[in-house]
Amino acid sequence: MIGIFWISPDGSCFFHAETIDVSEGMMYGDWIISKNDHVYVWEELEETGFLKTLHKRYKDEYYLLPRGRVSFNTINSKYYVYHGNWIKESHKKMIFDRYELNEANTVFEFDKHYVLKF
Repeated sequence: MIGIFWISPDGSCFFHAETIDVSEGMMYGDWIISKNDHVYVWEELEETGFLKTLHKRYKDEYYLLPRGRVSFNTINSKYYVYHGNWIKESHKKMIFDRYELNEANTVFEFDKHYVLKF
């Protein structure tokens, strides 16, 4: 599975996770990625009222919660989880479970794009 996700403010679970089968993804060079990005999905969540569950501190901008992306590399047949400075082992387990990944074919890659500014 691939997709984008946000982790809840307390880090205990996903706030929202989009999971799609690799076969439904979009080719982007040597990658298969989600057709959606965080900005677009955040706007959808806002329109549906889903963001009402968040404290005001977080709901104004999509980048205020821990977030990331799972993509598939077609060259080495591995999944890449792009994340910021917030990731812990408990988050990795959540991602493995939700996206049906395993350690042998998954790479966790720091990306400054997903860094939280505390």
